[in-house]
Amino acid sequence: MDQVTLGRRLLRFRYLVTRALRHRLVLNPAPSADALISELHRLHKKAAQILIDTTIELESDLRRVNETDKNTSEANKYQHWLASVASCCETFVEFAFRSCDVHHLYKGPRFGFLDQQNVQSVLKVTEEVNKSPHLFAFPLDFTRFSCTGDVLCISRSPANSRVAIMEIKEGEVNDAIRDARKAKAAGTWAKFFQTYGEKGIQQARRVFKQEKEFYKREARMQATRGIHNDEDGMRVVLESETPLDNFLPTVEAVCRKARNGEYAIEVIDGCLMVAAGDATSIRRAMLAEADARLFALNAFGPPDMAKKSPEMIAHAMDKVTLTDWLDGLGAISLLPLCLRPLSARTFLDLAFGRIRLLFFFHPPGFINLLQEAGINAEFLSSKETNRLRTTKGLRTSDLPPLHEGRAMSYYIKDTLCYVGSMRFHEMVFNWACPRSLVAQMADAISTAPDIPKHHSRTRTESRKPTL
Repeated sequence: MDQVTLGRRLLRFRYLVTRALRHRLVLNPAPSADALISELHRLHKKAAQILIDTTIELESDLRRVNETDKNTSEANKYQHWLASVASCCETFVEFAFRSCDVHHLYKGPRFGFLDQQNVQSVLKVTEEVNKSPHLFAFPLDFTRFSCTGDVLCISRSPANSRVAIMEIKEGEVNDAIRDARKAKAAGTWAKFFQTYGEKGIQQARRVFKQEKEFYKREARMQATRGIHNDEDGMRVVLESETPLDNFLPTVEAVCRKARNGEYAIEVIDGCLMVAAGDATSIRRAMLAEADARLFALNAFGPPDMAKKSPEMIAHAMDKVTLTDWLDGLGAISLLPLCLRPLSARTFLDLAFGRIRLLFFFHPPGFINLLQEAGINAEFLSSKETNRLRTTKGLRTSDLPPLHEGRAMSYYIKDTLCYVGSMRFHEMVFNWACPRSLVAQMADAISTAPDIPKHHSRTRTESRKPTL
């Protein structure tokens, strides 16, 4: 598959899930609820099939490249395209759940090709469910992550509106496990173990473990404001009704400037720099990155940096930490690009990496925003930061860029918390305005419950209230 074909399919998918229903309502402005739901599902099923067919075709191309050409750059291209398509598949997950709940659906990265899994069985079930005009089903194997189930099923029937996650099991052993659970008779499991031996025992353990994990995550998704305890420790759930503003117009503007060969750098709320560069040329991409590093150094670095020698300036530029927007394809909180009201040109340029978006985050500026909003915020010391990473098992990616080796912290009443990667990702990958994010945090903290002191495993989680 070439880039032109893939681009047309992505644009077609975006149209079907965002604007097609509105255009059809012009022809029939007052449809019945039943007709509206049927038409919505028909469009979504059509859009879903585009992504399913595209994913299977791209995986076939990637397998061919891996087996024959051994061309690393060609393989990387297909992997990038597959990640972009998988991100679009998560559009349906965004429709089904609140954005703050989505990460509970994912267990971890997805590995391997789809034909190595039971994807054909899942597709058969999905096809059968989608025969109903009131149901929409989508196979979760096509997303970027391994999920707690195989199929997302949305019912929008006027009499029954709900979301369900289905797990598909096949094979003789799984059928026997199902029958044993249904029987609830003495000796049923003993007969099962005698028939299937160690293989049956291991499979039964996997089934029960998976079911336990599913219900644990479901409980977290349904949790409301307050303190919740489970086997992983104490979880403090905060809620805020403050909406998040974004700087999407700024992204559109810098991308347009980059296409025209102009200087394309902006600063958002005094703590976040966004730069765009034309990545269709290696020379232009390198110049754009150098411009971004130099601008970040001049805007957020020491005031006397301009007086330093060229060698010292070049050394300082190399230490500037830039975040590439494409890294967001590996972030669990990424909002699908097709749901953002971008022009078609910018949408495709970002999806294919033809325009490179680079971000620089300035932690002291963010701390200032927190303090201006009335939040007690400060930097941890280097020693405290290292202790935090050790005791909580945090990786480098679990925290925003450190400032001189120090992490950002804030207080919820008397409890010390740290700023994690999710808020950072909201800004650089989902383009949330830092000041708006801080306002949401302040609103959530103002209604926070009292947190028991000296709890060794405490996690905080902000979300929108359940409607």
